Amino acid sequence: MDRFKTPLKEIMTHLPVTVSAGNSLLELKHIYERQKFHHHILVKEDNKITGIVSLVDFMHAIGSAGLNDDDPHYKKKVKDIMSTPVTMLDGNTEIRQALTIFLRNEIHAIPITENGIVNGIVTSTDLLRFLSEKSD
Repeated sequence: MDRFKTPLKEIMTHLPVTVSAGNSLLELKHIYERQKFHHHILVKEDNKITGIVSLVDFMHAIGSAGLNDDDPHYKKKVKDIMSTPVTMLDGNTEIRQALTIFLRNEIHAIPITENGIVNGIVTSTDLLRFLSEKSD
C-alpha cells in the first residue's frame, strides 16, 4: 500500500488540548507545564476552531517573564497571540495532501475536523514519525 494514501485519521492525535480565546497566557503556561506535549494548542469556541497557538507564539508573547506566575506578561489573552485563519482538514484526507499543505503554508499543525467539529490534530512530527516507520 502507498503510505502516502493513508488517511490522517489513522495517525492524528485524538482529543487535542484546546483553550478559549479568553484564556490568559498564565493558563497556557500551566498547560505547557503539565501536559505531555509541547507544541500546538487549538483555540476553540462553541466546539469550532477559531485559532491555534504554538509554543513559539507563546514564548515570544511572554518575553522575559520566566516562571513567576505573577509576571504581567501572563495577563495577556490567547486571542492576542493566536494565529488565524487555521487550515483544517477532514480525517479522510490523505497524508500526501497534508504534506503539500504543510510545505506550501510553512505550518506544523493541522486540526482534523468532521462537519466543522474538531476530532484531532496532525503535526509535522506525526507525519515524520509515521513515514519513518518501516512498512510491512
